[in-house]
Amino acid sequence: MDTRLILMYLETNIILCYREEYKTDLAFADAKHAVVIMDFSQNLTLPSFSSTPSQWYFLSLHTNKGIQYNYVYDVTVAGKGTDEVNSILRHFITRVVIPEGHRKLTIYADNCGGQNKNSFVVRMLLALTHMSDLLEIEYKFFVKGHTKNAVDRGFGHVRKRISRADVWTMDQLLEVVTHASASSDLVHIPKENSIFKDYRIVVDEAYKKIKNIQKYQIFSMNENTPGVVMCRKGPETAAVAQDRRKYDGIATESTRNPPLNPEKLQTIYNKVRPFVPDEFRSDPLYDPPNDEEECKAKEIQKARMEASKKRKQKRDTVVTASKAAKRAQDPTPVGCEAIRMTQRDSDNSIENSSKAAEGKTSTRTRKRCREDTA
Repeated sequence: MDTRLILMYLETNIILCYREEYKTDLAFADAKHAVVIMDFSQNLTLPSFSSTPSQWYFLSLHTNKGIQYNYVYDVTVAGKGTDEVNSILRHFITRVVIPEGHRKLTIYADNCGGQNKNSFVVRMLLALTHMSDLLEIEYKFFVKGHTKNAVDRGFGHVRKRISRADVWTMDQLLEVVTHASASSDLVHIPKENSIFKDYRIVVDEAYKKIKNIQKYQIFSMNENTPGVVMCRKGPETAAVAQDRRKYDGIATESTRNPPLNPEKLQTIYNKVRPFVPDEFRSDPLYDPPNDEEECKAKEIQKARMEASKKRKQKRDTVVTASKAAKRAQDPTPVGCEAIRMTQRDSDNSIENSSKAAEGKTSTRTRKRCREDTA
């Protein structure tokens, strides 16, 4: 049998196996077991015109009851990193999952390493079982390229509705998201909020990083084994236990909001705001950056230019060294030998030109004069 057919057969079986796992979890969701699908929407623009590309984000969580919780915020509030994911997950678990009486939580997400599949998110979930907020948590990932899920339908409703509306301000956007679907629930995160926190330092103090995290697709944490993460490569593979505890009794400082990107704030004010109608320019989204943010933006730009310059110098050095090594392997003739080679190349060139001219002369038909043709 062809090797490619075997690989395709195995890959199909793996995909079907994960899909069956997903359907089984959804089927067994009940009052004690919450099954949540989590995903970031594709970046959309505000205002919703191609010439004014200000971005806004929303992360959505789809629950047992078919309700999609859309956490919406813009680039002046935060980015799309692991701290934002941890903050929203923590808020959702505290405000929705635990109050509804769920003691077991299963979360499905895609394989994006910068947002979902990383040690910071896994260790934050590990802390929830370690503190007995939940009895058991399973964190599962779809197969790459096959991540379509219930949340995507909600994103489609929002994109369809926003494509038909002129949206200039955050309030207008929130209205569009609210009315996009009857099964959606909006959670707006304003600039001043208590949701976004910096979890990186806290989890680094409490737990060691997960080893070879990208190799695994399922992570399980249980209250009965505090600090231990069970890692599996698939639904039917054996689990590998990783004890991630460092020490107990940690006292940490109060968490803070993840840092903003001052360069984006400056871009919105300088390049987006001029296209906004006067009646909407007073919206907080288009506020000018302060002096500190401007200085930080300039520092970021300067650092990026210097890094680019260093990379260019490094590339030039490598190219120069490569050319020098090539010349060393194939040295150019010098002295009498170089003169003889030059003379030989010149003679060959003249000879080839003469042959070409003779060939052209011999094959050309002589034109007859008018008297001959009469």
